[in-house]
Amino acid sequence: MSTHYMIKTLAGFEPADGAELPRIKVGDVVEVTIKRSRSAKHNAKYWKLINRIFENQTYFDTPDELHQCVKHATGYSKTKKRKNGTPYTVYKSTSFDKMDQTAFNEYYDRVLDFLCAEIIPNMKPGEVRRALEDMLQ
Repeated sequence: MSTHYMIKTLAGFEPADGAELPRIKVGDVVEVTIKRSRSAKHNAKYWKLINRIFENQTYFDTPDELHQCVKHATGYSKTKKRKNGTPYTVYKSTSFDKMDQTAFNEYYDRVLDFLCAEIIPNMKPGEVRRALEDMLQ
């Protein structure tokens, strides 16, 4: 079993890294999993946003604490109970190997909605997106 990164072209899927694909005969049945690789640029944009908000507030102690709050507020966590009934929170991972680009896009949109509603209510998601693009240039 091997993993190959492919790029969609007008001719179909082709190796994105120029690697040789295994020989597959006409009529062979193969298992294919399609997963959009995460964009490092989009991930950097997310962390730029988290860090910029962190730098301009006094409530959260670390950028990661803000990140955990955002995950909780956007539904990327769940509350469980210990045997004694005491609740605790389990946060889902947003790491590259746990969240593909499609899921990250959904998460990012939820994050912008939450931040604009609760943390920076004087901005709309589109304005935040434009500001981030300006910061990353």
